[in-house]
Amino acid sequence: TRALPLALRGSDLQTVIALLTARKTDDSFTAAFRDRLIQGLGKINPALESDQELMHNTQAFLRGELSPRLFTRYAAGELDRILLAMAPAAPAKPAPADAPMKPAPATSPAKPNGNPLTNSIGMQLLPIPAGTFTMGSPASEKDRDDDETQHEVTLSKPFYMGRTEVTQGQWKKVMGTEPWKGKGYVQEGDDYPAVYVSWGDAVAFCKKLSAKEGKTYRLPTEAEWEYACRGGTKTAFSFGDDEAKLSDYAWWGAIVGEGNAQDEQYAHRVAQKLPNPFGLHDMHGNVWEWCSDWYDNYPSTPRRDPRSPRSGSFRVLRGGSWRGGPLLVRCAFRLNSTPECRRSDCGFRLVLE
Repeated sequence: TRALPLALRGSDLQTVIALLTARKTDDSFTAAFRDRLIQGLGKINPALESDQELMHNTQAFLRGELSPRLFTRYAAGELDRILLAMAPAAPAKPAPADAPMKPAPATSPAKPNGNPLTNSIGMQLLPIPAGTFTMGSPASEKDRDDDETQHEVTLSKPFYMGRTEVTQGQWKKVMGTEPWKGKGYVQEGDDYPAVYVSWGDAVAFCKKLSAKEGKTYRLPTEAEWEYACRGGTKTAFSFGDDEAKLSDYAWWGAIVGEGNAQDEQYAHRVAQKLPNPFGLHDMHGNVWEWCSDWYDNYPSTPRRDPRSPRSGSFRVLRGGSWRGGPLLVRCAFRLNSTPECRRSDCGFRLVLE
């Protein structure tokens, strides 16, 4: 295998671009992603360490040292940073600003104890029962990753979880800011998810809303998130294993996977797709959702009410987004990122204790 140079001289960049152009595409490394990567590499700044890292990792990918799945997951955020800073893109098909949020279905297969709540900012929260489930994915699951080791988890207390991701309207009522304003790949409106929020931004929202209401709002733990996402199921998705049904439940595949967001490259209004068995919307796709945990390897033994390690380098995000393919929106898939990360496809939803 050819060892590629690590410098950022023009000739080296042209070598990388030529190799990318010649590389075969597949479900993980699509033609659309390749073209976006080439565009981003053409705009890198050699003086920035993060841009040097993107070039270095692209070369490592071409040498076969990084798998297509790992590389595309990493590069997606870097390309957002580079390309959106240069020229924010207008969505191809903006939706009407006054389209109403769809009501929740009258019935759901799951019957958790308690009644839904609506808080002071109009956020709907649904009851999630205590229970035991198998976290992670079986070795036989399509596209599983090595960090999805199956283990039994018991959540001993019921909790409430937001029916949808936190919306722009809810964010503005609490924080009085619009971090997504003027950014690329965003539709603005009260029922769209709040995006371009870091882990710290999400925690600050929780603290401010908690103080406002005298209650405890927080980000879900990773175990709570997966338990709520599965809704009692054991399959790759909360609706089964059939990827053909994904568009009924999620906005996905704008960049990878040729999904229903290809021509509408932004996070969509919440609750426009079918809910999971607990009545939660958009647990698959639309935006990645911050969890409270630091990223760490799973244990192989049973756990009860697991909590995050006390320290770490990366926080956990779950659920996939409008950008990625089916493998990224599975119940068990785990993404990690620096807490400072702000992207067009990153948001969050709340837990109320």
